[in-house]
Amino acid sequence: APVDPELTEEEQAAEAARYSQLNLDGLTEYAQDTDKAAGILEDAGWTLNSRGIRSKTMEGQKTELRLTLGLPNSREAKEALEKYLVSPLKTVGIEVTLKPMAMTAVERIYKGEAADVDMLYLGEDFSILLDPEILKPQEDGEAFSGEDSLTGAKAELYKLAEEMVRTEPADLYGFMQKWIALQVRISETLPLLPVYSNVYFDFYNRELHDYHITQSVTW
Repeated sequence: APVDPELTEEEQAAEAARYSQLNLDGLTEYAQDTDKAAGILEDAGWTLNSRGIRSKTMEGQKTELRLTLGLPNSREAKEALEKYLVSPLKTVGIEVTLKPMAMTAVERIYKGEAADVDMLYLGEDFSILLDPEILKPQEDGEAFSGEDSLTGAKAELYKLAEEMVRTEPADLYGFMQKWIALQVRISETLPLLPVYSNVYFDFYNRELHDYHITQSVTW
């Protein structure tokens, strides 16, 4: 809890107790279920062929679920993806080939350069400010109707995020309540897939003045 030197010890203790109630215990945890994944694929018409790969006739052509994933040239990332993505997907009949490449090549593909990959493993940088636009449903180019559950979830989360960033600056407790509520709903609806997260800390002495952190948003 933030410490307000103008409060008495009893008031600070009460504030600490109030803030201690804020936690992330309400987040939804997911266990990997390859049997359920296989069932979803079957229901969608993706059946196993003689090579053990899911296939489906689309627009008169037989299509196999064989994908290439481009990623930065990192041994740690490659090993993690082999374990947590490639291996379980192979179990359900989806073949994923990892293609490590230079970060400059990944960035060019990310910006729209054509390449022989189907997906990119690339996290987004963190801004000092939350931009709710990341949760805004797209009106064009998104393969979901307005009634789709994912689009509906994004619309709800977008409203929650907008409400959160409009919190009065002095209402730290209220902001934290809204932030936790947003995280809980994100974990329940999964409109985007969290890959990793970082926590940034900025420590400074109370005697420091005219320190404008937003002038150094790249950290």
